[in-house]
Amino acid sequence: MKEKDFPAKEKRTAASGTSRLSSIKTRVVSVLLFSLIATVLLSIWIIIPNVKKNIISTTQSYMLDLTASYGKVLDQNTNISIIYLHADRLETLLGNVGLQNVDSSYFYVLGPEGNILFHPDKNSIGQTADIPAVSSLLEQVREGDFPEPDILSYDYKGQGIYASYYIVNSGKAILFLIANENDVLKPVTDVSRLAFLYSSILALLLSISGYLLIAWMTRPIVTISEIIKKFANMDLTEDTRLEQICRRKDETGAMGTALLSLRSALTDVISDIKEQSALLYRTSESLNSSAAETAGTVQNVERAVSEIAVGAASQAEETQKASDDILIIGNMVQNTSSEVSSLRSIAQSIRVSSDMADSTLHELHSVNQRAIDSINIIYKQTHTTNESALKIREATSLISAIADETSLLSLNASIEAARAGEAGRGFAVVASQIQKLAEQSNESASQIDSIIHDLLEDSQKAVETMESVREIMMQQNENVTQTGSAFTQVQGGIASSAANVDTIANRTDQLNSARVNIVDVVQNLTSIAEQNAANTQETSAAVLEVANVMQEISRYASKLQEIASSLETNVDTFQLDQSQ
Repeated sequence: MKEKDFPAKEKRTAASGTSRLSSIKTRVVSVLLFSLIATVLLSIWIIIPNVKKNIISTTQSYMLDLTASYGKVLDQNTNISIIYLHADRLETLLGNVGLQNVDSSYFYVLGPEGNILFHPDKNSIGQTADIPAVSSLLEQVREGDFPEPDILSYDYKGQGIYASYYIVNSGKAILFLIANENDVLKPVTDVSRLAFLYSSILALLLSISGYLLIAWMTRPIVTISEIIKKFANMDLTEDTRLEQICRRKDETGAMGTALLSLRSALTDVISDIKEQSALLYRTSESLNSSAAETAGTVQNVERAVSEIAVGAASQAEETQKASDDILIIGNMVQNTSSEVSSLRSIAQSIRVSSDMADSTLHELHSVNQRAIDSINIIYKQTHTTNESALKIREATSLISAIADETSLLSLNASIEAARAGEAGRGFAVVASQIQKLAEQSNESASQIDSIIHDLLEDSQKAVETMESVREIMMQQNENVTQTGSAFTQVQGGIASSAANVDTIANRTDQLNSARVNIVDVVQNLTSIAEQNAANTQETSAAVLEVANVMQEISRYASKLQEIASSLETNVDTFQLDQSQ
């Protein structure tokens, strides 16, 4: 509920207030008044008709008795003389006679012909009674039918008339006692009017007293409604009137106690809501701040992961290039190993040739004399061979040094491969050094090939010279032994060269094994770099998703803060005691 909704609620509360016409006091008084009026009307409706009926019956009986009494007097008088039917005599007898308390009651006498013999109104004497019921009775009398005294009821000039009759002396006259129905029932009408008047006065008194009594009884209810209206206006402060009502022993006291409990419960609830709303506001504010900071951190992480992903991709490319270069170096090392194998074969051939030369020297031993000059030439050629052997030794030493340095560089390449830093630049340096060493190895192998070629040429010359001096070998027999000794030295140099060539071959094999290991390591590094690139891309996507989630959390945290602020504003509209 927002604060702007409270005025509308107050309007609804005001509109639901009780008016005077719909109040409990008015309703209770109305019920009492209605009950009283209904009782009076019911009494009038039930009692008055019975009273009227009884009065009419009593009056008619009284009229019959009175008419019979005076009729018998007339019977006696008319038996004496007909003169008693004269108007003066009848007036003396009947002039002031009538029903008591009925002003319209009077006697009149009709003759057999229907003419009026006596009437209180002297102007009516002698006239004919023009009343159907009376005419019917006269007709019966004329026919000699004398009915017993009875009551005739008829309307005359719009008024109800009761007429008791008595046949005087076998039809000489008919005595009538007239009474107006309204006059007969006048006591009842007067009593009804007085009853209505007294009932009205009683109803007014009861209404006033009932109103005051109900007002006194409903005063606590009005007070309770005012207190409830205070609650509706968010005012839950202490009210002494409520405590006074709670001390009452009637139903309003129970209502006051319940309302006091409600106020206490609402006060506790609103106080707790205030505390929780303040805590919610602080928590939402902290959550919003934390979400904002986390979103910023996630953005930084996202940028860092993006940079790592770019670096990993670049590293993978460089590692792949280094792998290709290592493969090239490996091919070169394989070629070098092939050349060294060829060099080993050549050295073996040289050893075989040396053995053959030794055998030849033994053959030349027989012709030493004839080979003196040739031995000199052989000596020179052997000297040349020694120089070539020395050169081979130097080349072999150089090749050995290159092999050692190549081994050291392969070790450095392994270390650089383990580090794999700065996108594989170290691999390019190592690859360049290995390439140079491979070129040097190739060049040395070429030199060895050239030297061996020269050595073969010199050996060929020596063979030719030996052939030319074979004829004179016998002549130079004394020098054969010296030549054999010198050739033995040459044979030792050849053996040493062959051993060095074997060493070069072994080192080349080791270099080839190291090359295989380096290729495997570089390929593994390439796979790892590609996997790192893929993982960094996945991590970048995950970090981006986390950033989106944190933005949603920040947005919802802002909404939660707005809700908490609105809740705290609405709760502040409740007025509580200062102790709360």
